[in-house]
Amino acid sequence: MRIVVAGGGLIGARHIAHVADHPKFDLVGVIDPDPKVRAAAPVASFDSIEAVDVQVDGIIIATPTDLHAANAEAAAARGWHMLIEKPVAGTLGQAGRVGAAVAWGGVSALCRLYTSYGADEEARVSRRGSGVNKTKNKEQDETGEQRRARG
Repeated sequence: MRIVVAGGGLIGARHIAHVADHPKFDLVGVIDPDPKVRAAAPVASFDSIEAVDVQVDGIIIATPTDLHAANAEAAAARGWHMLIEKPVAGTLGQAGRVGAAVAWGGVSALCRLYTSYGADEEARVSRRGSGVNKTKNKEQDETGEQRRARG
C-alpha cells in the first residue's frame, strides 16, 4: 500500500518512521509546507496534497488539528483512504466536513492516536486482514470514483 504522510512535525515524523519500516507499506511521499521538513524527507516531498504527483493509496494526516478537515477533503477528492491523527477536527463543523468528504469520496477514514500502535495493535490489525475500514454509505448509488470523475 502506497502511503503519504501529511505533516512532518513530532507526530508526523513518528508516522513517517513507522510507515518506512513497515513491510506492507511503501512510503511514497511527505507533505509539509516547511521547506526544511521537505528537505529532510526520506522520500519525495510536496508542499501540499494538491502537489503530490506520485501514485497514492492512502494518507496519514498528522497536521495541526484545524487543518484536518481541509486535508481530508483534498485527500478524499483524490480517492485516498486516510488515517487522521486524533482529534478528527478542531470543531464539530470541521468534523462534519470530514464525514461529508469521506462519504462523497467513497473512501475509508480512521481516526487514531499514534501512541495506540504497538505489538498488540499490530497483531489485531493483521488478524483483520488489510486493516482498512470497509464502512460504506449504502444509501448512495454512485461510487466515490464516479463522483470524483464528475467533479
